[in-house]
Formats: sequence, C-alpha cells, structure tokens
Amino acid sequence: MTRLVLAAPLLLALAACGQDDAAPAPPAKPPRVLSDADKAALLAALPAPYDAGDLENGRRAFARCRACHTIGEGGADMTGPNLHGVFGRKAGDRPRYNYSNALRQADFTWDAEKLDHWLQNPRTFLPGNKMSFPGLPDAADRRDVIAFLKVETGYRPQPTSEPAPAP
Repeated sequence: MTRLVLAAPLLLALAACGQDDAAPAPPAKPPRVLSDADKAALLAALPAPYDAGDLENGRRAFARCRACHTIGEGGADMTGPNLHGVFGRKAGDRPRYNYSNALRQADFTWDAEKLDHWLQNPRTFLPGNKMSFPGLPDAADRRDVIAFLKVETGYRPQPTSEPAPAP
C-alpha cells in the first residue's frame, strides 16, 4: 500500500509530462466551395465543347456515379476511386485504391477525350476493368458530366501562352 501511495505522485507527474509542449492538431481543411460565379468562370475557360456544358445536367447525370465515386478533395474511395484531381492523373494510379489489372497496366492519362470514351462504354473502352457501370450513351450527358467533373474536381485550365505582340 505504501508503494502505491509513493508511486501515485510520480505517475501523475509522468502523465502530465509534455502536455504543455503538445501543439494542437491542425484543423481539417474545409472543402473548397465554389460560388456560382466561380463555376461559370471555370466553365467558360474550358475548351470546346465542354465550355458549353450544362453543369446542372452534369450534376444530375453524375448522380448515377455517386453510388461508387466521391469527388471532393480528400474524399473517400468507395467501390470506385475518388475522382478529385482525375484530369491529368495516370490511369490506375490513385494511391491505396485497388484497381483492376487492366487499369493498373493501362498506359494513358485521364483527359476529357479518354473519359468521354470510358463513360460511353467502360467495358469496351478497357476490357477487363471491374467497373460494372453500363455507360452513358447520350453524348450531351457525357459532355455535361465531364464539364461538371472539371469544375468540381479541382481541374484548372492551363493558361495559354500567346506570343508577344510585335513592336
């Protein structure tokens, strides 16, 4: 019993050790919320035909994809990978997502053209992939989904470098 009484202050001192030096964890990064004006400006900056996309129709058409995919920065992988930052990413290259062998071995980078073909019919675009989605047969729906994804997943159009005017 005497040992317990003598050990109690030592245990309390050790338990408190370092508490003053501990830095608080940084707050979680809040999701970036784009205003309607931001979305309109991003849409207008997209190359044709995506600059004419209907973001609301794209959002509605993408609803079929939400059962398997998230789009927000830092969003979870589900049955399908999170799509934030998909444009410009090598196919099958999202860390910690278990892709099919077909996607892991694919040798392309996601761009609007590749995604359009994928969305039209994923099984014929890349045989052996595990995506069970039958595709979006309507070209306008695919255009609108791609425009929606470009606006909502962190894509930023590259500034065009125009030659300097002649003096």
